[in-house]
Amino acid sequence: MSFHNWLQNLRNRYRGPQRRRQTSRLRPNLECLEDRAVPASFSISDVSILEGNFGSRNALVTVSVTGANNSSVSVGYTTASGSAVAGSDYQALSGTLSFGKNVTSKTILVPIYGDTAVESDETFSVNLRNPKKATITNGQGVVTILNDDTRISIGNVYLSEGNSGTTSFNFSVNLSHVVNEPVTVSYATADDTAVAGSDYVAASGTVTIPAGQTSGTITVLVNGDRLSEFDERYYVNLSNPTIGTIVDNQGFGYIYDDEPHIYISSPAAGEGNSGTTAFVFTVLLTSASDDPVTVDFATADRFATTADGDYAATSGTLTFNPGVTSQTITVQVNGDLTVEADEDFLVNLSNPTNAGFDISQAWGTILNDDANDNAVLHIYSASGMEWNPNVAGTTDIAFEVWLSTTFYETVTVDFYTADGSASAWNDYFFTEGTLTFTPGVTSQIIYVTVVPDWEGEWNETFYVILSNPSSNALIEPGWDVGTGTIYDNVFGEPR
Repeated sequence: MSFHNWLQNLRNRYRGPQRRRQTSRLRPNLECLEDRAVPASFSISDVSILEGNFGSRNALVTVSVTGANNSSVSVGYTTASGSAVAGSDYQALSGTLSFGKNVTSKTILVPIYGDTAVESDETFSVNLRNPKKATITNGQGVVTILNDDTRISIGNVYLSEGNSGTTSFNFSVNLSHVVNEPVTVSYATADDTAVAGSDYVAASGTVTIPAGQTSGTITVLVNGDRLSEFDERYYVNLSNPTIGTIVDNQGFGYIYDDEPHIYISSPAAGEGNSGTTAFVFTVLLTSASDDPVTVDFATADRFATTADGDYAATSGTLTFNPGVTSQTITVQVNGDLTVEADEDFLVNLSNPTNAGFDISQAWGTILNDDANDNAVLHIYSASGMEWNPNVAGTTDIAFEVWLSTTFYETVTVDFYTADGSASAWNDYFFTEGTLTFTPGVTSQIIYVTVVPDWEGEWNETFYVILSNPSSNALIEPGWDVGTGTIYDNVFGEPR
């Protein structure tokens, strides 16, 4: 072998391993360069889910990887509470997702707990973290738990009962929002002033509101009659919903009585000086009847009496033929010249047929018109401060007594003082006497002297009382007493 060939063989022997070693060093570096050239990236989806009424159901949260993916990548995840709370609304989770070559998505299953509480929609998040051989472009997925629990309520019904047969009272049972499955609710009627069997037909059972709808109907039959009675009502109570929460569990059926009702007016008039005055009482029906309506009536004493000859007693029966709604009762009131207060008597209705009562008693008020020919007396109340004992003098409290009109004859009236919280001689001087009003005079003054002292005490009162008016006068009822108030001089002001 020539020297040249030997040297070439030697070179080849050492060149092969070196190349192999260089090639083996280059391979991982090329792979890293390849990964960095087009990096993989992770993103996570948002999702909404109905919570359900019990147990649990899974929210499916999708994690996707994009970009070149010629090798395995991985990413961590964990849940985080928002308005939805781990443990009560959903199950907390954490873990790692590994993606083999050419795998582009994986799903995280998060258990959602069902309940029947009526509440707002709630959210929590699933967050990505710690990616391997990739980046994160969207690292938070929001899970919205849609509340599927509805609020259930029932309405009221107002209707007339009718005269025969039955009338349907249709109660609406309502949902606050649509549910994607049927909702069933139990119901039962209950008495109030209306009684099952006579006024309405008792009912119970279940009402079903179909999926996608928000209301159902409960029908209760009300019995018609010709009885005149007060308006009445009964209840419809809800219970045991299959879905949702009852927020208004009771509706009522208000039964309007549509029979005629009777009421009577109350007249007032002057009595006159002689003869009689007709007091006319009007008796009305609230609506016409197709059957005859009758009602009895009778007068009764109050302040006006038949014994004193104020009016003539009367009684009888009124008949309202079909279509008639008005009748009258006439009572004769006797005129006189006696000076007296206004008086009244009663007219009482009873024993109605084919109707009921709204107002069954009326007052006939006899206005005394003799005051136009006679004087009417009044007294005002008054007040004053008690006197300082260190200063000479006394305090007089002045009470005005007055006539309602100028009179053409002399009028007299007696008066006297009476204790209240103030006592005669200790706090004021007892006073009595007679006032005289000559023709044309309409006002007189009664003076009561207050006893001075330095005693600190509460304000005190006494009275001046009118009595025994002359035969041509009367004292107006309620105006026969004047109150005197003594203000204490130690405290120095009214209390």
